[in-house]
Order: sequence, then C-alpha cells, then structure tokens
Amino acid sequence: MNISYKDFLSKGLVVTLLTFIPTHSFSAPVTLSKYFSAHYNGEFFNSIGEFDGKEDANGAKTEKIIGYYNKNGEMGVYRPEYKAGLAASITHGYSIEHPDVSGGFRIEGEVLYSQINVKDDGYVEKDDKDNEKREMTNQVELLRDDDTSGQTQFSRSLQNPWITDTADPRANRNDPNGRNRAAFKMKNEGFNNVAGMLNVYYDWPLQGNSKVAPYVGIGGGVTRIEHLKVAEYAFAYQGKVGVNYTIAPNAKFFVGYRFFNRFGDKFNKVKPLYKIPAGTGANAGRMESTTATIKNKFAVAGVEAGLVLHF
Repeated sequence: MNISYKDFLSKGLVVTLLTFIPTHSFSAPVTLSKYFSAHYNGEFFNSIGEFDGKEDANGAKTEKIIGYYNKNGEMGVYRPEYKAGLAASITHGYSIEHPDVSGGFRIEGEVLYSQINVKDDGYVEKDDKDNEKREMTNQVELLRDDDTSGQTQFSRSLQNPWITDTADPRANRNDPNGRNRAAFKMKNEGFNNVAGMLNVYYDWPLQGNSKVAPYVGIGGGVTRIEHLKVAEYAFAYQGKVGVNYTIAPNAKFFVGYRFFNRFGDKFNKVKPLYKIPAGTGANAGRMESTTATIKNKFAVAGVEAGLVLHF
C-alpha cells in the first residue's frame, strides 16, 4: 500500500498529539498547517573521539598510531583538532493546534548536511610557505611492528612510499633507534555528514503581547558520514531547544541549541594511500596490506538559526 508523504506526516501528527494529551476528546477541530524552514547550523562544539584502529590483513600487527599533528609539530602521537565547516538543513512539515491544548506541536522531515574539517590553521607560521607541513596535518599512520614490516633497508624517497615518515633511510635493523617500519597511511580530511531526520517539536504559546516563545524538539533518522574516503550509514538522533520570534502571522525566526549524535563509531574497509606489498625471502614476514577498521566517534553541537514560513 502506498502512503503519500502528506498522509504520513498527518497521521504522525495525530499520533504525537494523542501521545501527549491522551485524555482529550477531539470533537473540536484540529488545525493543520504546512510549513517550510531553512536552518544554519553552527557546529562550534564537537565530541569527536580519539582516533583508533588497526589493519584488517591477517597477521599484520599495528604497534601504534602516529601522525604529524601534535603539540610539538612533529611526527608523534596523533591527536588532531577539528573545526566546523559548512552546515545547513531544510525541512518540510506540519504544525498542529487544538483549542483544548496550550501551545502547538510540529512534525517535520529534515535533510541536513555538515562538514567537520581538520584544523590546520596556525599549524605553520602565516609567512611559512611549507605546504608539505600543512598537508602532513591530514596524514595518519598505522605503524606496524618490526616483525611484520620486513627486514629490507628502505629507500623511502625512491620506491617505498609506504614506509613511515619517521623513517631514516640510513637506519640499520640492528640499531634500536632505527624506524624503518611499514605504515598503513591514510589521509584524514575530516567528516562529511548527510542525514535524513524526522523531528517532533512542542512550541510554547505566546504570552500576552510577547512575540517570543520557547520550543523543544527531538529527532531520529539515518546519517551517511564520509571519513577517510569511506562512507558509513548509521542511525542518528538529535535534540533541540530554543526560542521562536514571530515576525509576521505566517513567519517566525528561531535561534537555539542543537546536539547531533551517531550510533556507533566504526569506519570499515578504509584503504591505504599506498599499498604495502607482501615480502619475500628475508622479508617474508611482511604482510600485504588490504584495508583497516578505524574507530572515531562523531557527535557535534552548537547554535542553529533560521526561518520558518507557514503556507
């Protein structure tokens, strides 16, 4: 049986209203009105988790995770910082009012897009033209242990781009300070999030001559987050609280706080920038690289603002 978008929202409104006020009879008319809204989302705060993961290749052992982004400005423990990029959404929904109910309810479908980028601002001096350093802020390595790296003395600059960037081509295998390891390299360019959400709101009624009234809302849906060149689908939820300002009988401006979170933290089948070849002979212990599984929690919060138009 086919159900139109309008029928779905209308039935959802009735169910929502009955949930909140189950003791009322609906002999009086219920007023439904359609609306459209556009949002700007300032995702100024994030709860992006610590970067973690390992290679999927059977036998390959990830000893530690390193990157160029750290407080000392050199290769070391990878702890990137992030900044908000473009973030916006549009919605289409229905508002519902009943004479016996104080305030009103809304139910809407929302499509949102947001970016979270690696924060490389100020990582090099403003007059420093060292673009290689700036590019390195995006690179992260799953550094293999010595046994699964192989024994070859590497020439990183000529033929082995899969060697860790801490490598010293002059290092000798018997030198405890030698760092000629194989590294599963990735490029962290942040997160791109596209989500479809179903939201429900309660709007407090206007008091007296005031044009300002608070609202609260919750929502759930499905998100597609791209990270490390792979995209994962997951369930997501969000919460909102703010105030509406009536600027015309059919128009409201709103500003509020929004929190968005994704269930799960895995990104599967991440591919390396450079394939690590299988070793032969003296290097037989080196496993060929395949993919990696990365764990990185994604949650954001911040200010949202926009315009609601009823028609």
